[in-house]
Amino acid sequence: MHRPSRTSTSIVLAFALSLASLLPASPFLAAHAQAQAQARARARSFDQEILGPGLYAYQTRVREATCGDDSQTGFVSTFMGSINGIPGSRSMEMKLINNRYWPEWTITVRPDGTVVGAARVSGQTREAGFEVRRDEGRFVGTGSRTYQTTINGERRNCTVHVDVLLRRFDV
Repeated sequence: MHRPSRTSTSIVLAFALSLASLLPASPFLAAHAQAQAQARARARSFDQEILGPGLYAYQTRVREATCGDDSQTGFVSTFMGSINGIPGSRSMEMKLINNRYWPEWTITVRPDGTVVGAARVSGQTREAGFEVRRDEGRFVGTGSRTYQTTINGERRNCTVHVDVLLRRFDV
């Protein structure tokens, strides 16, 4: 059985491509080319391997609090949850099962590998966020949460700054 060589295959392919360039443009070929370009663009949006869906522990430790309603004691709060989404996607969601104030997060993986989380309680002025980077099988960084409270009869915006650890459970 004779197998064509790479050289003969390349020559045939080049000949076919040169013939195709002589043919009038086909709506089918144009639509196919457009679909291919869109598929390549979608593939680029799913090109991260930093963070995937799964079960995670999200831990925070207070660094400072602007309203004095929390302090740097070294106490670590641990929240359990899942990161849900399409593997490789730069945008996913995190749902914490034991955090009544910040149960739902939007997770974004930036091209530089930074993982950013953002949470907002709808209808309220509470927001939380974090930025972490991979460090030996876990993600470490900092975050903050902001909210309004009344202190001595005065309405104030408060911020608590935290250290953050995000670690996936191997199941």
